Amino acid sequence: MISKEQIKIINQVYNELGYIAYVKSFNYDFNEVMKINRKEEKAHRGFGDWEQFHDTNATINLMAKYFICENMIAGSLLGSDKHAMVFTAYDMINANGRNKAKALGINNAKAIQEGLKATLVNEFRKLDYAKLVTNEQEQPICI
Repeated sequence: MISKEQIKIINQVYNELGYIAYVKSFNYDFNEVMKINRKEEKAHRGFGDWEQFHDTNATINLMAKYFICENMIAGSLLGSDKHAMVFTAYDMINANGRNKAKALGINNAKAIQEGLKATLVNEFRKLDYAKLVTNEQEQPICI
């Protein structure tokens, strides 16, 4: 289950990346990738019984924010030159939100690394999608 603190971390990282995108003039691309991530998350949830087995506090919009942040940070930490060949042909054919967000991270790595606080990135990197959307509470292990 997602906690209020985890929601706050996701929103904080998303807002910071949005500010960096605005200042460095790639906010149009940032918003377009966010739209793609929303569509992909909505399609992932499908038409079935999502609410029955998953936490409804982990909204489509929130998880789309999570994915754009996760992949932009991952791209910025790759240490790749923005002109180097990073993606495979498969990645380019399937240019989904994940790959586009990673490309934004690679292209703007310096701004992202300088703009995001290391402690915030560290807290964000501890989040796991599967644990965020699960409907089950973690049970302590008793031996």
